[in-house]
Amino acid sequence: MGDKRFVLPLRDPEFEQFRDPNYIKKTFYGKAFYMGSQITAVSLAMDSELNGSEYKVLLFLIGNMNFQNNVVMPQAFIAEKLSMTQAQVSKTLKKLIEMMYIEKTLVNGNNAYHIEDFVAKKGKVKN
Repeated sequence: MGDKRFVLPLRDPEFEQFRDPNYIKKTFYGKAFYMGSQITAVSLAMDSELNGSEYKVLLFLIGNMNFQNNVVMPQAFIAEKLSMTQAQVSKTLKKLIEMMYIEKTLVNGNNAYHIEDFVAKKGKVKN
């Protein structure tokens, strides 16, 4: 597949630098970031209809969205990276769509998922 995405194991001591704000600022300034609303974060945390799988998939999608808030990614890839079955991912995506956190769309003829702007928005820091 030649996929360039990766999952950062933040609990691994080797990645301790990623918890240092000075390292983050020096390394990632001028690069892409995403922004989320505090109200949405609290609402998501308090949403009793969401379970761990739904949070996990939603966060993974947010971490991989492009500047249009779209994620073009096969369900099998999501399942592999999150140690879930493809059926679990499919069910989880369906629920996130029903709850209107994401929507299914097409990007260049490929199935994709759009993260609603009220959940998160991708941007870029400029000097």
